[in-house]
Amino acid sequence: IVNYAMIGTVLGHEVGHSLDSG
Repeated sequence: IVNYAMIGTVLGHEVGHSLDSG
């Protein structure tokens, strides 16, 4: 089973770092 909620959280977290680092 794929936990889309968890995936969304992880991706959002990674994107947040990417944006934060410029």
